[in-house]
Amino acid sequence: PDGTLQSLVTELHPRHVYLSFGDIRCHVPAIRAVEAEGHPCAIYSNAGDVATALTHARNGADCVVMQGSDAGGHTHNRASIFALLPETRSTLDAHGYGSVMVVAAGGVSDGRGLAAALTLGADAVVMGTRLAAATESVYSSTQKMALVEATDGAKSTTLGRFHDALNGVKEHSSGLPGRCLVTRSTGLEGEWIRTENTTREGLQARHREGV
Repeated sequence: PDGTLQSLVTELHPRHVYLSFGDIRCHVPAIRAVEAEGHPCAIYSNAGDVATALTHARNGADCVVMQGSDAGGHTHNRASIFALLPETRSTLDAHGYGSVMVVAAGGVSDGRGLAAALTLGADAVVMGTRLAAATESVYSSTQKMALVEATDGAKSTTLGRFHDALNGVKEHSSGLPGRCLVTRSTGLEGEWIRTENTTREGLQARHREGV
């Protein structure tokens, strides 16, 4: 609801606010108003291309999180994070936004990925899937084990919109496709395409039973 973010930052005084997927202009004034009262707060926002990164910087982001097609979950599907980083850093610098941090997200899971991201212009990395198997994660033990045992991500994951449809989501709020593990559920996609809505309900039931 309108005003929710302002209420939260006013009450909690967070040092960091991470805005995902979308135009940040409607949120920046509320955050800066709290900051003016003596509560500094850095604004982060996702981008999947250089033009969007530049727009976020112009609109007040302190940190642009470049999210590549390598990422898990809902993600931009235009380019790999390691293709995005050098041009993003160069573009921000060239337009006078050298103080805006660039963070890499997607496909980074260990020190080698971190080193590569820093070499290509990132100031830091964000990891999501890598931590989904942690003790603190709300994932089930079955889901955690599936993540830990997954190998060869090019074959063991898939990027698309079918998994949302299978869960009854016509389109994710971000408008973006999602990456997930290849499972018996994702194997239902061909059958889904060939069937009518009534049969699709049966496929959704089979998916829920599997989960």
